[in-house]
Amino acid sequence: QYAANASELNKRIQERNWELVLAQYAAKSVPAKNIVHQVRRLNKDVPVIFITDQYDTSEVVDALKMGAADVVPVDEDQLFIQVVARTLSNLEQRRKLRYWQRRFSESEDRFEHLILSSQDGIAIIQEGTYVHVNHAFANYFGYLDPDSMMLMPVFDTIADDSQREFKKYLKPLNAEDAWDSE
Repeated sequence: QYAANASELNKRIQERNWELVLAQYAAKSVPAKNIVHQVRRLNKDVPVIFITDQYDTSEVVDALKMGAADVVPVDEDQLFIQVVARTLSNLEQRRKLRYWQRRFSESEDRFEHLILSSQDGIAIIQEGTYVHVNHAFANYFGYLDPDSMMLMPVFDTIADDSQREFKKYLKPLNAEDAWDSE
């Protein structure tokens, strides 16, 4: 799609989820700063690639500081193809990352709900300490609040007469004290 001025650009960006904006760096109708600002203001993840008439390091630096994905001289066809391919690949990776982060967050929420609503005692132990326990587990050990068991060493909840037997399942502090892995 072509945008001849800033209002058309605004309209086009809002129309759908674009993959790329290609713009002339020195365009008079829509200045480069306005393009990057418009994309950011609308909170869109659309990379901007500027095309310059000639390679000028000050223009490249300015465009990159503004937030452009890259700057390519007009006559560099092979470079342009590589820049577009890399930019689209990066965009795809960012979108996949956001998708999986959202899925992970949703699964964490479901997991949290299942643990808290369970009638069975559940504890998550990491490196010998409780990092999460539900009410049923805390009540089993005589605690009214599960948070009071957070970061408590598991060893502290083992009966005195069973602690000696339990020690063989703990990680040794150094390699010389290591037990066989059977």
